[in-house]
Amino acid sequence: MASIMKRGNTYSVRYNYKDHAGKPCKGWETFKTKAEAQERKITVEKELLDGTFLVPDAMTVEEMLYKWIPIQSSKHKWSPKTYTQSVAMVQNLIVPYIGKRKVQDLRTYDIEQFYATLSQTPCGQYVHGEKQELTENQKKRLLSSTSIHEVHTLLKTAFSYAVDWDLIHKSPTPREAPKINTEERTIWDERTMLAALQTIENPALHLAVHMSMILSLREGEILGLQPGDLDFDAADGRGTISVNKALQRADKVALSKIDPSQIYHTFPDRREGSKSSLILKKTKTKKSNRVLYMTKPLKEELLAWLDKMKQEGLYEDTHFMFLTDHGGIEYGHGGVSVDEMIVPWGITGPKIVKGLKIEEPNNTVNTASVILRLFRVDQPACWTGEIPSTIFK
Repeated sequence: MASIMKRGNTYSVRYNYKDHAGKPCKGWETFKTKAEAQERKITVEKELLDGTFLVPDAMTVEEMLYKWIPIQSSKHKWSPKTYTQSVAMVQNLIVPYIGKRKVQDLRTYDIEQFYATLSQTPCGQYVHGEKQELTENQKKRLLSSTSIHEVHTLLKTAFSYAVDWDLIHKSPTPREAPKINTEERTIWDERTMLAALQTIENPALHLAVHMSMILSLREGEILGLQPGDLDFDAADGRGTISVNKALQRADKVALSKIDPSQIYHTFPDRREGSKSSLILKKTKTKKSNRVLYMTKPLKEELLAWLDKMKQEGLYEDTHFMFLTDHGGIEYGHGGVSVDEMIVPWGITGPKIVKGLKIEEPNNTVNTASVILRLFRVDQPACWTGEIPSTIFK
């Protein structure tokens, strides 16, 4: 039960409740009039009785978001880029404005006002959470409607977790997302694309732009392609390209926070003290893994490029490894029979015996050992990998 006590010119509603750990606590709320206190007394007694009472919590929006980010990142296997962008959004577009507000105090009206403030905020007003001094010209360039829409999407997801955590009963984010002001874009026709390609003199850039135009590949997907991803005989000789990884530069802090299984390889730093690393990573989603058909001109250019590599000695100085994950015979994945645990393992290159079938038992842990041998690097004593003795010339 709750009680009302007059204190000077105000009225306090006092009641007993249990926190999330079941510990008995005392609560009180102050009102200016007796009528307001009586109304709250009736409400809080009902909430305590039917179990809808919201346990008071002082968690701020900033605290809630930084609690949510690692959970969301781990659950959805964020890429380094997604992690970095999300942290930057919280640091620069949310925390400076509503970060100190208590989660339980926010209402939909507050969020709508926050969006209105962002619509009048210059780009780059905050960097790494620190307010920047902007020039008059910089102040004229306001945040885009797309940026505000992305803030809404992030908050909507984060506040849904706050509901699950019993911090709030209902998310304060508005039902309708902020509208995006879309601009009609001009789509190039075949003649325009051909004209653009003809202006590119650099062969590598020409090939990259050609692939981007014809196959709609992102920059990182093009850079992540390897000769093994090209099959010139597939699709009745038309040729296919398998897209299943991407090359990108990632912040080292972000790399330390995400699931390491998303990264195939991290390349050594070329500059001492670099804050980012070049990585070869999995594609963003399963749908991003795709097999695309070559056009005749693209196939001819790719073949010419590979021939050029061979002529310059680059192709012959390259080793290619072919690996896959294991599958399942009846259950799709996770089987434990011998047949289900066997995976293809192949390697070719100038230092490898050609046409050899490995008869001795091999293990995927040997892959790293083979790579070290190719680069003439001593294997750490703690490694368990062994080099198949028959594969090297």
